[in-house]
Amino acid sequence: MRNIVLVLLACASVVVSISCSNKQIIRQTLRRFEKTTIYFPSYMLVSRGGKMELSPVPEGFKYVIYISPKDCSTCEISHLAENEVIFNLGNKYNFNTLIIVSPSDESLEQTEWLIASRESDFPIWYDKDFSFRINNKGAIPEDKRFHRFLVNPDGVPVLIGNLQNVKIQELLRQFFEMGHNNLPL
Repeated sequence: MRNIVLVLLACASVVVSISCSNKQIIRQTLRRFEKTTIYFPSYMLVSRGGKMELSPVPEGFKYVIYISPKDCSTCEISHLAENEVIFNLGNKYNFNTLIIVSPSDESLEQTEWLIASRESDFPIWYDKDFSFRINNKGAIPEDKRFHRFLVNPDGVPVLIGNLQNVKIQELLRQFFEMGHNNLPL
């Protein structure tokens, strides 16, 4: 019995040390990310209602959902309907939502087909020439928790998190209703 208690205490101390270490890594990543600028190409391919066309990237505040080459592009695209709340918030607070898909070389063809075949009302910005990925290499952390963020008109991240989360929505509301004062990311 005593051995089981010692093993449980040892496991608990490992979990605590990992989570403390993980929090520190997240804080450092957050500090670096909030000091970066995200660069957008002037034009990107965008799919709306199953039609792909070259369009200018909108100005102003942008909420980015970045689907990186390490993510499963086809999986993420299959679940886009879940983002309706984010587009509604964009209409309410006057920001554009950019779902930017930057697939891996291996999934390029399948991703392109899937994007083109969707007849969703949600636009999908397709980083086919990898200009978004290249211009932001090292700026956007690899940690997927940092792949949903709001940038100001200068491209500086002002809010990080999934807007499907009610707490993040409250931070967004405060940000826009209190005159765009920077929030603690």
